[in-house]
Formats: sequence, C-alpha cells, structure tokens
Amino acid sequence: MLCKRLFGNSNQFGLEQEFVKKMDAIQIELLEEYKYVDKICRDMLGVEKGVTAYIEQLDETPMIVRYWIAEWNDEYRQLKHIR
Repeated sequence: MLCKRLFGNSNQFGLEQEFVKKMDAIQIELLEEYKYVDKICRDMLGVEKGVTAYIEQLDETPMIVRYWIAEWNDEYRQLKHIR
C-alpha cells in the first residue's frame, strides 16, 4: 500500500527498483575501477594510499604546467571528487 502511495501503480515501483539495481551496478563498477587504479598508483609510487598519494603529487604541480595541459583542472577536480 505504501509503495502505491509513493510510486503510484506497481509498474512504476518496478521501474524504480530497476533504476536502483542499475545504479547499484554502476557504483560497484566504479568502486572496482577505483580499486584497480589505486593498486596501479600504489605499485608505481611505492605507497600505501595510491590515489591519495597521486593526488598529493598533483597538488604540487606548478601552475605553468597545469596551464599547458588541456583540461588539467577538470580532470584533477573529478579525481579528487571520486576519491
């Protein structure tokens, strides 16, 4: 009964459930990709926290270098947000 009040007919609730399943799958895939990148960073940098150490290196990138690399700031912000 509550589902019908929240989502209307039961078919709409089914669509909501399908959406949640897809979002869960996307989040799981993102987490798996993040762990893969983190492992690469850990191996390359020889540190415990791979992505965090990589971001710390990016923090030290001189402004002139950031300026010459297309979309550097956008990529940097997205990586920090995902972490």
